[in-house]
Amino acid sequence: MPHKTAIASLVDSVSSAAQALHSVNTVEVATDGSLVGHSTDGDGLVASLVEQGVTVEGKTILILGAGGAARSVIDALQRHACQQIFVVNRSLDHAQTAVTLAPSIAQAISIADIAALTEAAANSDIIINATSVGMIKGSEIVSKNVLVSPIAVDLIRPDHIVMDLVYHPIETELLRQTRHRGALGIDGLGMLVHQAALQQQIWTGLVPDVSDMYQAALQALA
Repeated sequence: MPHKTAIASLVDSVSSAAQALHSVNTVEVATDGSLVGHSTDGDGLVASLVEQGVTVEGKTILILGAGGAARSVIDALQRHACQQIFVVNRSLDHAQTAVTLAPSIAQAISIADIAALTEAAANSDIIINATSVGMIKGSEIVSKNVLVSPIAVDLIRPDHIVMDLVYHPIETELLRQTRHRGALGIDGLGMLVHQAALQQQIWTGLVPDVSDMYQAALQALA
């Protein structure tokens, strides 16, 4: 959503995540009528992992990409006490900007630095794809590399946990290769649903049935 940054400057106050990211995807009308901006994306990812029995506390995590999605993930991971974050991106400058969200635990790596990428993958517990590689929007292929994984398959170990934020298609090439390697692969639809559930809680105070939401989203994508 291209207006997330603009909205952040139009509300009366923001949550800690929205402040760090300078981005708002949810606007709450407080009891005094003021507008409060929130960002639920990163916490949606953490909730999606927890649903799969995966905690981020104390873990080392490799993130592919340094755009808005990656930034929300970095912020959430450091708030949930992960141990170390590697941010891998084509543009090292963009990766270096992204790691300022968690400067004490995050390190920027150029995807062209194969040695550093290989070492980071070897030292990581969780790999998260926050790029558009593998994405399809309607009948349009967003990434020319829709049948290509954003990371070399031989860097994925059976004990890795791999999450792809892409959810269309629901099984990307990265997830297919991950499961072929015997590792746990988690699709990005869970993050989408969990961040939407957090939005509903902010707006209504009620906790929605996430499983029903997931099935509805899955049906909509079919």
